[in-house]
Amino acid sequence: MRPDILSIQHTDETTGAVRTAVVQLALPADHCAFAGHFPGRPILPGVVQLDWAVQLAAICFGYDFRPARRLRVKFMRIITPCPSVLSVSLRYDPARAEIAFDYRIGDILASSGSACLDP
Repeated sequence: MRPDILSIQHTDETTGAVRTAVVQLALPADHCAFAGHFPGRPILPGVVQLDWAVQLAAICFGYDFRPARRLRVKFMRIITPCPSVLSVSLRYDPARAEIAFDYRIGDILASSGSACLDP
């Protein structure tokens, strides 16, 4: 299952080998990520957020990643179907083989996390 990508912007905040990007996603109520989670009050599952972050990093940075170890997600807000755009900020550090991400609804931080990856 893939997110509905509206835009990808590589940012100028690259320091050293660390690469960054911001991805804008559409999150309509009929997206398959909400199927069965939960009827009457759909939320975006944490496992989907982690999976999408890794998929989007592969698209943005041109690598074929697979999550390996030390997966982490911290939830600050529940992500529901959004009439507004959901953004994902990605940071890839190849020296540490780590992807870090933040999901935001507008300016509000909804979740953040990281994953160590095997290329």
